[in-house]
Amino acid sequence: MKLTHSLGVKITAIFLFALLSFAVIAGVGLIVMMLGQGYYWAEGELPADTALNAQGEALLYRQRTAIFVLTVLGFLTCSALFLFLLCSAGHRAGREEAVLNLQDRIPLDLYALAAFFLGALVVSAIWDMAVWGRMPSLLVEGFNNPYLMTWLLLALGVESVVLIVLAFCMTLATRIKTGTLWRNTVIYRVLRLGWRALCWMGRGIRTLCRNMSLIWQTILIYSAYALVMLLVCRETYYSPMATLFWMGVNMTVLLAVCFVTLQLSRLREGARRLAEGDLSYHVPTEHMFFELKRHGENLNSIGAGMTRAVEERIKSERLKTELITNVSHDIKTPLTSILNYVDLLKKEPAASETASEYIAVLDRQARRLKKLTEDVLEASKAATGNIKVELGRTDAVELLGQCLAEYVERFQTANLTAVMQTPGEPAFILADGRLLWRVFDNLLGNIAKYAQPGTRVYAGVTREGKEVVIALKNISRDALNISEEELMERFVRGDSARTSEGSGLGLSIARSLTELQGGHFGISIDCDLFKAELRFAAVEET
Repeated sequence: MKLTHSLGVKITAIFLFALLSFAVIAGVGLIVMMLGQGYYWAEGELPADTALNAQGEALLYRQRTAIFVLTVLGFLTCSALFLFLLCSAGHRAGREEAVLNLQDRIPLDLYALAAFFLGALVVSAIWDMAVWGRMPSLLVEGFNNPYLMTWLLLALGVESVVLIVLAFCMTLATRIKTGTLWRNTVIYRVLRLGWRALCWMGRGIRTLCRNMSLIWQTILIYSAYALVMLLVCRETYYSPMATLFWMGVNMTVLLAVCFVTLQLSRLREGARRLAEGDLSYHVPTEHMFFELKRHGENLNSIGAGMTRAVEERIKSERLKTELITNVSHDIKTPLTSILNYVDLLKKEPAASETASEYIAVLDRQARRLKKLTEDVLEASKAATGNIKVELGRTDAVELLGQCLAEYVERFQTANLTAVMQTPGEPAFILADGRLLWRVFDNLLGNIAKYAQPGTRVYAGVTREGKEVVIALKNISRDALNISEEELMERFVRGDSARTSEGSGLGLSIARSLTELQGGHFGISIDCDLFKAELRFAAVEET
């Protein structure tokens, strides 16, 4: 076990320190006394009439050198014991770390105050007895040398103070080792309590301000400003200094209002840029405060969130387009081989009528799959804008009439009658003739497949203000039990039409191609009446 952890060793060290420190103090006192009497450096024997010699105490004079040496040795020993006690303070047997005892748990400032008053009380009592002669009669009658008695009493008082200082230093060392030097004080506890109270008040004020509307915050600030002005004017009675102070405060308020106005203009600019689609704009919030800063950060968060959403959407569309393109190309290669071999089988002599029917079904389904593959690829390109668009001045009346002429035979086969409604003059629009033909082809193809036989198909072109409206109307063969929004989605068809030919991509392709040309595509359903409408900006004749 370490010596610093042994209780017996520490008690012995304290006892030795007390004895040696008293001896050192007494020795210093005797040396000072002899120096004061003037015979410390005297040669030979003392005169017979000296006070010391008269009382038979000349031995002190003869042993003055030994007293000096012993005093120095005692001081060095006391210093070593003092350092040992500081190192052993707080340590106990069986514990590596320092621990607090009862006196170490007393607040340090109270402990220091008690030690100071105790030491002052001891010194005051000894001083009264030694200097002012207020000593007990027993001491006066038993020892009549006033000088020696004085220094012994002073030594006793100083010894008491030294022991008090030793106890204070030991508890100070223990508190430093355990890290409680500052935390175990009344001042620290009072300051911590005050800080907690201030924090609680601050949180309350902050919560109140956060839950208070901006208008009430403004009213509160203005009320505080008006109250300060009222107090200043009341106390100074409009003195020159008060006037200068009033002008300074108002200038400060004016600058603050200008600063807030500047921040509001920045917020307005940020909102305008975001509304215009500039998602990269960042509202500067470095010098903003309170609600303005939070509003600016919210605007920046909106821009950042929209940017991420757009980037993710673009990435998703690109990956989807690449997947569709790759799959379509991978399907077209074997599908072309199948169609070629089907053509070869059709040219060979048929083994039986059943085999001919099988070849016909195989040819029909293979061509349907080829059409579906082409539609999927075209729909993907149209939706992502990966189609080259060459806009030009196009006559919608002429192009629609040509497309209707291509469908005359199919309409006759389906027992449909086409009715063309035009204004009797050209209707020029800015469009790509090739893509617009594809739109008309998809719409008329759907009409040929799904229109009620024996009904009319209306195709018309009209002028509405600065727009040219192209409308196609027909009566559906089956009930339209689906909404316009769902019918416009990809691969969506009516329930009754799912067993017929088609991919459900015609309307989606038509809408995408129309929008690529800068037009608007829409459909409407009224019971069994189906209507598709295209709108383009009209181009005036040159």
